[in-house]
Amino acid sequence: MMYARFSPLWQAFASARPNKFGRGTRGGGTSRGATPKLRLGVPTAPGSRRTFALPRRRARGFTLVELLTSVGIVMFILSLAILAIGPALRSASTKDAARRFRAALDAARIEAIQKRRAVRFEARRIPDPSNPSNPKAPEQWEATPNAEGTQVDWFQLPESVALRVSMGSHSLTQDVSALSITFSAEATVKAATVDGDRLNEMQLLSPFLLRFHTLREATNQEVNMGSCFIEVTPLTGVIRSFGSDEANPGDLPKP
Repeated sequence: MMYARFSPLWQAFASARPNKFGRGTRGGGTSRGATPKLRLGVPTAPGSRRTFALPRRRARGFTLVELLTSVGIVMFILSLAILAIGPALRSASTKDAARRFRAALDAARIEAIQKRRAVRFEARRIPDPSNPSNPKAPEQWEATPNAEGTQVDWFQLPESVALRVSMGSHSLTQDVSALSITFSAEATVKAATVDGDRLNEMQLLSPFLLRFHTLREATNQEVNMGSCFIEVTPLTGVIRSFGSDEANPGDLPKP
C-alpha cells in the first residue's frame, strides 16, 4: 500500500483533490472554490466525472440548391465558350487547308528546280466512299506535289472547306473537282488544267487565283472574314498567300 500512494494514478488524484485549506496537494496550485486544473494525458481518478472528450466537428456537404446553382453557372460559361470558339475553329480549318495546299505547291516548285525537270502538282476532290456520285457529299480535297513520281503521297485537306479557282474560263463561282499545275525546270508554270480543260498560252499569261472558304453553317461576314487566297503567277512561278483583308471584295464568297 505504501507504493500505491506514489503511483501516477494516486498522484494525479491527490493533485486534483482540494484539501482542508482549499488547495490541492503539492503541484495543485488552485485557489479556494476554483476548479482544479487537469493536465491532458494524465488519467483522472476512478469515478471522476471529468472527461477529456474533444468537441467533434459536424461534416457539412453541399445542399441541392448549391449544387444546382453551380451546375447552372458551369453550363452558362460553357455555352459562351462554344459561341466564341465556333468561329475560331472554322477559321482555323480554312487556314489549315490553305496552308497545306500552299505547302504542296511550294514542294512541287522546289522539286522542279532541284531536279531540273517538269513536276506536276495535282489536287482533286475526294468523292463520297458510299456514293461517289453524290453531289451533296461534304467537300474535301487532297493534293500531291508530284503526281508523276513513283510513290505519290496525297495530303488531305480539312473537311467542309471549299476550293474555288479563277483559271482560264473558270471563275470563282463555279464548282471544280480537279486541277493540276505543272512547274518547269525554271520554276515557271508550264501547263495547267481545270476539270480536264487545258489552259492555252494566252490564259497562262494571267495569274491564277485560288480561294478557300468554309462550308459550315456561319454568317456571311464570318465566311468572308475567314476566307484565304493563293495567287500563282505563271510567268514567274511566284506563289503568294493572303487573307480576306487584302482580297478584292468581288472575289469574296458572299459579297
